[in-house]
Amino acid sequence: MKKHFLPLLLLCLGLAASPAAADIEWQAGPTLKTTAAPVDVATSADGSRTFVLVEGGKVQIFDQAGQNRDTIEVDPGMDRITSTGEGNLIIVSSHKNSVAQQISISYRFPFDYTDSPFMGKAEAPVVLALFSDFQ
Repeated sequence: MKKHFLPLLLLCLGLAASPAAADIEWQAGPTLKTTAAPVDVATSADGSRTFVLVEGGKVQIFDQAGQNRDTIEVDPGMDRITSTGEGNLIIVSSHKNSVAQQISISYRFPFDYTDSPFMGKAEAPVVLALFSDFQ
C-alpha cells in the first residue's frame, strides 16, 4: 500500500497546482504596409500611432486605421526604436554604432477657416483662431 501512495500523492498535487484554462479573445488590427522591410516597431502609449523603423533609415508613422501619415529620415544605421508618452518623442538607436537620437514630433491639424470672418490680410502666413461663441 505504501508503494502506491507516493505516486498518487504526486498526481493529486500536480492536478491541484495546474492553472485553470482561460479563453483568449483577440482581433487582428490593420496590416501596416511599409515601403521597406521593418527593422523595429514602437507604439504611442494611447495606441493612436505606430512607428515603424524600416531598412534604409526611415521611420514611418501610421495612424490607428493603418494609414501611413508621414515618414521621417534617420541614420540608416539605426536598428531600434522606442516611443514615449503620447508619441511626441521617439528614440532611435544603433547597437552597432553605440548611438541614440531623440526625435521630437509635433502634430499639425488642418483647420478650414475659409468662410469665417477675419481681420487683416487673407493671405497672412499665420492664423490665430478665437472660439468665443459656444452655442
